[in-house]
Amino acid sequence: MTDRSAEPRRAVPMKKPHGNATHGRSSTRLFRIWTGIRTRCNNPNCAAYPHYGARGIKIHPSWDNSFSEFANYIGEPPSKKHSVERIRNDMGYQPGNVRWATGKEQCRNTRRNIWLQWQGRDITVAEAAEIANIPYTAMYWRLVTAKWPIEEAMTTASGSIKPTFRPRAGGSPR
Repeated sequence: MTDRSAEPRRAVPMKKPHGNATHGRSSTRLFRIWTGIRTRCNNPNCAAYPHYGARGIKIHPSWDNSFSEFANYIGEPPSKKHSVERIRNDMGYQPGNVRWATGKEQCRNTRRNIWLQWQGRDITVAEAAEIANIPYTAMYWRLVTAKWPIEEAMTTASGSIKPTFRPRAGGSPR
């Protein structure tokens, strides 16, 4: 029997558990969100690229190069219902312009929204419908299609027909 204690020990290289990842979080939801942002902003072959990268929406260089920096800034999502939202849609994913938001909150922060002034604050048609407690489609019809004044649209009961007839601009009614 030989005494192995006299033999020199050699180091056994350790394998990284997640390939090249150094943060060990590549299977997390936050990592998938980060890769989705990078893909939308950087990859012209991505279906969403025309709405992001082609419009000049970029990811902050330090976040683009480091998942850890992105994760340290934004933190974990508060719930499964939350995803990253850009506060100002014409700006990129950068410090001060991102937050966690629910789908409902994000729907109220899109380029497609119609914004109104009501009692000194900016609201969307969807918010106006909630405030007036009427269906969104009714509020949209009142404000956008029939062009009711906001005061009248907000205070007329649901299901009510506007008491005064005003022909549409440029012609007679259908």
